[in-house]
Amino acid sequence: MSHSDRPADARDYYRHAAARYHEHYASAGRAASAYPSNQLRLEWLLDRLDELAPRRVLDIGCGEGTPLTRMAALGAEVYGCDYTAEMVAAAKQTLAANGLDPAHLVLADLRHRATLQPLIDQGPFDAVVCFGVMPHLDDNRAALENLRACLAPGGRAFIEFRNKLFSLFTMNRLSHALIVDDLLAGVPESIRNAVAKDLEARLEMDRPAPREPESEDGVGFDAVLAKFDNPLEMDRLFAATGFAGIDLHWYHYHPAPPYLEGTAIEVDRYRAAALSLEGETSGWRGYFLCSAYVVEAET
Repeated sequence: MSHSDRPADARDYYRHAAARYHEHYASAGRAASAYPSNQLRLEWLLDRLDELAPRRVLDIGCGEGTPLTRMAALGAEVYGCDYTAEMVAAAKQTLAANGLDPAHLVLADLRHRATLQPLIDQGPFDAVVCFGVMPHLDDNRAALENLRACLAPGGRAFIEFRNKLFSLFTMNRLSHALIVDDLLAGVPESIRNAVAKDLEARLEMDRPAPREPESEDGVGFDAVLAKFDNPLEMDRLFAATGFAGIDLHWYHYHPAPPYLEGTAIEVDRYRAAALSLEGETSGWRGYFLCSAYVVEAET
């Protein structure tokens, strides 16, 4: 890979997104122009934390702090970290404005345990939340080991991943990559090349279109490392890093391949159908219809 082909640093996206990131959790999020996936994820998490009633919660990748204030409203003592100074500064303002202690926030990077040490020293925590972080990290195992160091015995982790299997449903260039590079790994190259050529004629290879930067100075989300992870591999990954049994919680459903939204299917009708699927209980449809999932795991 040449230098020009390497993904941009994800911090270059988030540091420019800090000023407006609260909009992901607006009270009118379900009616916002973008699908309210972050809000839906937060609503599910709050319901789950309300059931578990953890005393102390750590949010790794806390962003501008809105989720921390909602967790604190449940009665938890909240701590947080982010790896951009801009997000930490915004989160400190959010916590202070809500009567919470901004000193509970630090600048830290899940890839480097030394940066987490101030939080580890203040732990252990009954619950650790990590949303919007793992897609940007190369080494899942090392990150989970560092996260586990923050948890008390019997504590719960809530960790979000982008769903690699969803690409089977998107019928676009992501489907092409998953089939040729993952499903057919180890198949003779001549066969893989034939499949690749055939799929190029069938799939929407120019989609999805790259997303625009949050600001003139920033980079677009699709310019940074934002990988997908296979949910079928989570049991092995979490067991290898010392966690007990896991549960998968699906969100951001799609009622049709995304390229049909706004073309063959009106945007409002597409969104209404998507929202009606959130929380569906088949146990398996999320593997293919959801673009993201949360792993709940216990130490």
